[in-house]
Amino acid sequence: NPPRINWSTPMKASERVLGYLEQLQPLPKSGADRLAFFQDYFEDEESLLAFDAYDEFAKAPYPDMIALKDRMDRKRLLSLINDDKTSPNRRRLYFTMLGICGQPEDAKMLEELLLSGSRKKMRGLEALIACYLNLKGEAGMDLIQREFFEKKDCEFTYTMLAMQALRFHAEETDIITKAKIIAAARKVLDNDEARDLVITDLARWEDW
Repeated sequence: NPPRINWSTPMKASERVLGYLEQLQPLPKSGADRLAFFQDYFEDEESLLAFDAYDEFAKAPYPDMIALKDRMDRKRLLSLINDDKTSPNRRRLYFTMLGICGQPEDAKMLEELLLSGSRKKMRGLEALIACYLNLKGEAGMDLIQREFFEKKDCEFTYTMLAMQALRFHAEETDIITKAKIIAAARKVLDNDEARDLVITDLARWEDW
């Protein structure tokens, strides 16, 4: 019952979609208990449900996702990450979730993706790096710094995405110390093309 009726093109809904909509009504408005319902519809054959499930996670606060940790399907996330048909946006989500529920041994697979040099395997790079650091901790910083901040022939886009991953860790987690993040960001100052990426960050972090 909105103040104004929003008219759009009608779309025929299957019985399955109607059943899905009915199940939404009793769900809590936010939190892990709500998200738990939607993760069952990742990559659903009914595209409307798959998009809706992704949208729910895309707008969910990170703490809500952390609270879902024990109910995440780690093996399925690994399968979706390595499925060539998974879109980059959804792959980013699955990396984010794996960073929460993954096991230390998953870091080896992530490391292989990072060192592959393949654009296809590195899709969603910022989330891939953030996930890798979640599982590897500070021990993973040497690889990220070497491959994306110190390499002279590293693509600008890759350096930019790596910085996005470091910002995530600086603002959303305490896995990597701020000092370690700042030390890596300083390396970008030596890159004529990319130094503008980090000057604002270093100032915000008061690294004068």
